Amino acid sequence: MKKKSLLLVVALLALSGLMASMAFTSAWVKDKMTLSVVNTNEALIALEPGNHNAAYYVDNAKGIGPVASTLRINLNRGKDGVEYGMQRNSRYQWDELFKVTNNSENTVKVTVSLDKKGGPEVSMKTGSSWSNGPQTTFTLKSGESKYIDLYVYTRTENWVTPTSYNWTMRVSASIAE
Repeated sequence: MKKKSLLLVVALLALSGLMASMAFTSAWVKDKMTLSVVNTNEALIALEPGNHNAAYYVDNAKGIGPVASTLRINLNRGKDGVEYGMQRNSRYQWDELFKVTNNSENTVKVTVSLDKKGGPEVSMKTGSSWSNGPQTTFTLKSGESKYIDLYVYTRTENWVTPTSYNWTMRVSASIAE
């Protein structure tokens, strides 16, 4: 009887090992999913201009307009949307240049940065202290918003002729830990 019990246990162990080796390593399941590409101000991480002409919406199909397709920032823009530029060795500050809103269900860590090659010094802030360079990082709870302030110092002793710079602004978010 003991031999039969032992053989049964050994057989069950062998069978379970065989079944474990038959477990799948990948699967394909068909299910429905929805993704909507929306205007900048309606996204999970939404961007909205502040009260400056330097930050505005561009309708990708029609140019500048009230449709909030894409947020644009042009620091040269001033009164009536006219482009003026900045003089050498001067400092400019835009308080509440644009706003970042977390429309997701999670608390997120947001980084706003400029991918810039050369040009004036740039700092950002969302609270009381300026960043040391063209990047700021902050946390947003679900439904929370923060404005981004921008500071530019055009300290350029070696300029001979006026120069234009085209930078890329990146706003990235990840779930806060």
